Order: sequence, then C-alpha cells, then structure tokens
Amino acid sequence: MFFFLRSVKEKLYSLLDHDIVCSRTVLELLMCAPYDERNNWTIAASKYRNTIYMCHVQNNVFGVPRFDHEQLKKAIWMKKLRQHCLTSGVNNDGQTEDYQQEKDSGQYYGVFSMTITGIRLLFDAPVLAERSSNLFNYVDLQMRLDTMNRNEWTIFNRTDVLKWWVQSFLVGIQKIYLAYYDSKAIVHRIKPTMIRELYEECKNNWSANVCANFLARFLDAIIKLMANVDSASLVYMFDYDAKNGIISYKVAEDRNQHSFIPDWFSDYVQRNI
Repeated sequence: MFFFLRSVKEKLYSLLDHDIVCSRTVLELLMCAPYDERNNWTIAASKYRNTIYMCHVQNNVFGVPRFDHEQLKKAIWMKKLRQHCLTSGVNNDGQTEDYQQEKDSGQYYGVFSMTITGIRLLFDAPVLAERSSNLFNYVDLQMRLDTMNRNEWTIFNRTDVLKWWVQSFLVGIQKIYLAYYDSKAIVHRIKPTMIRELYEECKNNWSANVCANFLARFLDAIIKLMANVDSASLVYMFDYDAKNGIISYKVAEDRNQHSFIPDWFSDYVQRNI
C-alpha cells in the first residue's frame, strides 16, 4: 500500500482522510475470524496523524506454523491454471499477452475506498478483470474439487468459499470462474458463477452479517484503543488464537522490529501535511 501512496504524493492529503489504511488481506482475516478455527494470525497497527495503518505480519507467538503440503499443492495448481486462462493485457497491436506472474510484484493491484458503520477504509487488493464490450469488470478465478462428501463440503464452504465471498464483497466482484478438478488435479470444466449463488449455497454454514459485524466492532475497538496515539514507530500487535477464539494485544514502543511505516512516508507527511 505504501508503494501506491508514494506514487501519488500530490494526492496524499485527500487519500489520508481515512480512518484505516491497510491491505485486503487484513480485512479478510478479520471478517473470516468468527469461523476460523485453524489459522492463527497477527496484525500490526500504528497510528500516525489520525490515520491507523494495519498490516499482516509473521509472528511465532503461537509457535512455528505447520507446513501445509495441501495448500502448497493447490498454490502450484492455481499458478498453472492462471497461466492457461489469463492474459497480462492487450498490446498496441490488439494482441493478448501471455500471463507470466513469477512473483507477487507481477500482480495487478487496485486501490479501494469503502465505509463501514462510519469507519472510512482505504485498502489495496490484487485484481483480475474481464473485458465486456468496452468495459472491464473485476472477476476472480478459483479451484474447487469436483467430488466431495457432505462433511468435506461443509468444511470447504466454511473455509474456502467464505474466503472467496469476503474477497469479492470487499472489492465489488459479482462473478467468479470456478475450475472443477479431479483427484489427479485435472480440470474438466470452468463454470462462471455469481457470488450471490455461492452465498445462497452457504447461508447455513456462515453468516455475512456475522462477518461484517465482527469487522466493524473490531475496527471500532482499535480506534478507541488507539485514540491518543500519534507515533509512526509505536506498534500495537493483535494476536488471534484460532483454537480458543481469543484476540489479545501487546504494545511495542519506540522504533522496533515490528515498526512498518517507512521513514520516507512519516517524514513526507510531517513536512507536507
């Protein structure tokens, strides 16, 4: 997010008229937390000049994360699927360019603004888009196993599908493409699916209101907790214990290993805003 802010310095004054600046990942973790019983996480927060900046950080407070071989396999499959299904854009001759994402920095990002219960949010998110006539609409591409038993469907709906819905809700995606694959990771069909259809399928597994209300209440609690803070170095560390459903926090003062607001940014804001 700071890369974007650096590129639009002349517009910083209006952009920083927000209560929270973060990535979609942070909002996603918070919205999924009421149903997440497996993944611990840590979010760092610093408040500077009336704006709270938040980021997801690695923290071994719960021990070293377990290596998830299944998640790694799915990530490899998804990368290969994207190479087959996506293009990077259209060149000057009107020809599509091959999709080559060797690293995260090769992903296209969008910057979004939204308000939830009066709290103004500014966040970035990786995006995909499809062209319809002369318009581009945000979409997404995901993978789903074509055959699962009832228990597997329930777990899948409370984890993967919930995550898809949250990601889509935050950036206004109405349609995603689902690639159905078999036990050998062979994709047999790709089906366009409306987000509202996914929600209807999962409304007995999770509630959108619960997710949104938890996000709003957590952000409101942080704003009140950090009401008197104004420091680019001081960091509040919020740790989520998924097993017990508990969020705790501690404070790291002065400039420390968890400080994440760049010096160039705080210096620029101090001089110009």
